[in-house]
Amino acid sequence: MVETKEHKDAFNQYYLMGAGRSLRELARLRKVSAKSAMRWSKAHNWQERIELRDIDLSRKTEEKIDEAVVNTRADYRKDVKLMLQPLKALINSAIATDKKTGKAKIKFEVDDARDMASIVSSYEKLIKVDLLLMGEADSHTRLSGDDISFSFGDKITKDDI
Repeated sequence: MVETKEHKDAFNQYYLMGAGRSLRELARLRKVSAKSAMRWSKAHNWQERIELRDIDLSRKTEEKIDEAVVNTRADYRKDVKLMLQPLKALINSAIATDKKTGKAKIKFEVDDARDMASIVSSYEKLIKVDLLLMGEADSHTRLSGDDISFSFGDKITKDDI
């Protein structure tokens, strides 16, 4: 049986009926016999076409969601990088290189230590967020003796686990 425009329109209407679709209801809506609707469905593989269309729609939806997630993550990474710049500048301004030894030394006053600790903590948190946005781990675990340590300074003992 050659698929006509009427058959294609009937299939689209049938598909749009959703999960509760019924050939009998389609026949009633299109004013044809239920037997005709069943014959069209069988001749033009409607059930298989429905499955394939559902798979295609699912794939397309997944691609759009993936694209939206990637774009959102990129926007957040841009924001994180902007926030990191002034924190990095503050940290760098507190460190000087000793001209004689070539070693780094801290140049802020003891009173500024609390502020500097807060700045460094904020910097570390932003780096963790950036790593997570890139799909990377935000810390590395090392096992040594009875302690488990994480590279960002978090420390727990076996008793905490």
